[in-house]
Amino acid sequence: MSKPKIRRVNFYPDEYVTGVGGRLSAVDQGIYWMVCTLIYSHGGPIDDDHVWLSRLFADTHWRTVRASLDRLIKMGKLERIEGAEGPQINVRRCAEELQKARTRVSEAVQNGRKGGRPPKENNDLTKPDAFPDEKLTINHQPITNNHQPISKADTEPSGGAGDSACSPADLIESIRSVVVELWAMPSWTPSGRPDRNSNRSSAEIAADWVKAGITPERLRELVRPALVRLRERNERAPSHLAYFANLVREALDADKQRATVEKVYMTQDEWPLRLKAWRRNRIWPSPWGPDPSHPLCLAPKHMLTDEDRKPRAEVVPMRRATA
Repeated sequence: MSKPKIRRVNFYPDEYVTGVGGRLSAVDQGIYWMVCTLIYSHGGPIDDDHVWLSRLFADTHWRTVRASLDRLIKMGKLERIEGAEGPQINVRRCAEELQKARTRVSEAVQNGRKGGRPPKENNDLTKPDAFPDEKLTINHQPITNNHQPISKADTEPSGGAGDSACSPADLIESIRSVVVELWAMPSWTPSGRPDRNSNRSSAEIAADWVKAGITPERLRELVRPALVRLRERNERAPSHLAYFANLVREALDADKQRATVEKVYMTQDEWPLRLKAWRRNRIWPSPWGPDPSHPLCLAPKHMLTDEDRKPRAEVVPMRRATA
């Protein structure tokens, strides 16, 4: 039985702009986005066929496409893999989002077969007038069949659904998506038992992360390197969120240090002095954010000149300019 076609995937514009803004040319961005879109449309990696891909762009030679793909692979944006019928192009982030979308579809189908939520869960809830009664509500809670199951009450935010941008279940799902990708374990879920050292359950740890401001996207980025190393050593996937506690704690500590530095340096009155250092010696410490040559520079636009926006490599040294 073939997999159902995925019609919708999540898109995070801030992450996309941060990842490619000021780093990819217009040609590379266009080809990169087309490759991502084709992967979403096909439901997986696409053939490494420069000629076929070039036909999707007007007035574009296949050599241009091939050179762009090589650059994107070198930068780590794309990867070449060996498929059943030859080389293919893949984007790991696209694979993650496709898996998340398939999980949503599967859970929606299962809930539909069960008749949706039991009536006792909905009778006591007052629905706002703005939402019709026939609107589908999908249960996004993870599958729980390992050790003691994590109940819905354990993963709901303590102050109600409206008090947080995400729930503990969202954070657990973000880790699960990486485990599914690396170990092919769609039924993975963290243990509901308290950890021996911290005496806290996975749901309680996830709730702490929600209160600390950890998002599913950031948690996925934090845990992926550690999980990749485990998989490369042929070890089992962690069974408790306590395994990632130190990673998250270090990230939060770094946030506090960064916030302290930014509070000291990122005052509006200091922009003229910072720009003066940039114009004189091309000095721009990292706490100030992207330098003036970057499109995402935080300096007020009216203070920037055309000379400020030139990358460091394009600035002509004084000796050569006066020679």
